[in-house]
Amino acid sequence: MYGPRWWSALHSLGAEDTIVFDFETTGIEKHLDEAVSIAVQSYASPSGGPVKYNSLTAPRFPGKLLERNAKGECAYDIHGTHPDDLAGQPPFQIVHGTLWEIMWEKNWVCWDADFDVGLLDSLCLRHGLPLIPRKRVVCAMKLLSPLAGKWDAGRSAYRKAKLEEMAQAMGAPFPDARDAAADVKMTIAVMRWAYAEAHKRARA
Repeated sequence: MYGPRWWSALHSLGAEDTIVFDFETTGIEKHLDEAVSIAVQSYASPSGGPVKYNSLTAPRFPGKLLERNAKGECAYDIHGTHPDDLAGQPPFQIVHGTLWEIMWEKNWVCWDADFDVGLLDSLCLRHGLPLIPRKRVVCAMKLLSPLAGKWDAGRSAYRKAKLEEMAQAMGAPFPDARDAAADVKMTIAVMRWAYAEAHKRARA
């Protein structure tokens, strides 16, 4: 975990050409569900500073936010975005142009890159829009989850940690979990904390 690969990955992400982003969605199926909000931040910006881009976006099927699964849960329960909140918000076709300008040929970091990048690419394809070119994709969850210390004895591996668990490991408050802008800021904070931890362990 603290070897050259992890250190190199964090060390290489301090440049201006790295952005961190997060979606909130109508559900958990990246090839079927839609975005209802997105936040994008430059990794080089202060984690407490204003988010570079933070917007609601209107899905084609906003009613899905209220559809309950077998457990009685719906997306609205998770992130609090109601279909009424999305009236008059830009559709993905409009948001795509802004994302293209911000994200084009950058390094991309997400807490759960498999989901967020997969969702973005799927939305582009579903709307007949070009995929946004990127240099490199880094999943912060896969890279940094061991720092939360959740060992899975059955798999002989560290369990993938939720962002809330990483905040707890850092000793940082995280009251706005499941808000795209808050998730982006916390992802950046976790990455910087991990980088500092690596320095400490290197000197120990």
